[in-house]
Amino acid sequence: MGDEIAVIDEELIQQALAENQGDAGGAMNLAAAVTEAVTLRLSFKNVKKIANLTGFEHLTTLCLDNNVIDKICNIDHLVNLKWLDLSFNNIQKIEGLDKLTNLMDVSLFNNKISQIGGLDGCIDSLQCLSIGNNAISSLDGKLQGEVGLCHYLRKFKKLNLLNLEGNPVCKEAEYKYMLLAYLPNIKYLDYALIHEGEVTTAREQYQDELQEEEVSNGDGNGVAMRSLQRRSLCSVFFCRIIFFGLLLGLLSPHNQFLTHAPPPHTPTRAHPPLKSLRRTRRSWRRRQSVTPTRRASSRPSRTRT
Repeated sequence: MGDEIAVIDEELIQQALAENQGDAGGAMNLAAAVTEAVTLRLSFKNVKKIANLTGFEHLTTLCLDNNVIDKICNIDHLVNLKWLDLSFNNIQKIEGLDKLTNLMDVSLFNNKISQIGGLDGCIDSLQCLSIGNNAISSLDGKLQGEVGLCHYLRKFKKLNLLNLEGNPVCKEAEYKYMLLAYLPNIKYLDYALIHEGEVTTAREQYQDELQEEEVSNGDGNGVAMRSLQRRSLCSVFFCRIIFFGLLLGLLSPHNQFLTHAPPPHTPTRAHPPLKSLRRTRRSWRRRQSVTPTRRASSRPSRTRT
């Protein structure tokens, strides 16, 4: 079609359905095909406006990428839609998706979007969001007075894949860790796998900010409970430290109770029996009472002449 603007009409829809079925030249009951269709691809058609999609209530996949669409509209009746591709268009605002509560995968890559929003309808189902190469510039929204990226996406508990590569916000120093702190369930960020240690570090770094936001959002009871749990864990931790410290002290090689045996008992000299003492005393008395006599010498005495 060249650069000519295309309109989504019966001819374009029939052509797209035929391509999906692999039978571009065969006859087709268009009404039946529209009712039964679950996939519709209108990529690279130079479409300007989304229109004439009535009857596609069973549609689960809609591809409108690589067109010149500047506004999301006329798809709120596609309530069974799970995969929406609007990448490479001229969209400036996310809107018209409030009733699409089953959306799981949304691609708005390479558009002109400057603020995140308009996805509240799929808050309980969205798992994959690709919004890279846009004009998003605020992590917390404080400077612009708007809802920040982190604060908005934090509500999407099932979101596990997020692509923001190519936005001005990616140049901020706190970009990665602030996102991981507010979005702990993210598994892939900008095509890179996220490790559990990175999430733990990020949440520790922004712990105070997370608590303040929970309190401001009316989740004070949850904050108090988590604070009590942390104090309990700290108490258990310190008790374990004290216990193991005492245990190591008892098992230490310098412990006198284990390394120094009590001195051996030195038996004292036994006292002699009482009878023996009495005999010794009587014998001593006899020796004292007897006067020793001088024995006569058998040698003849010499007389001087």
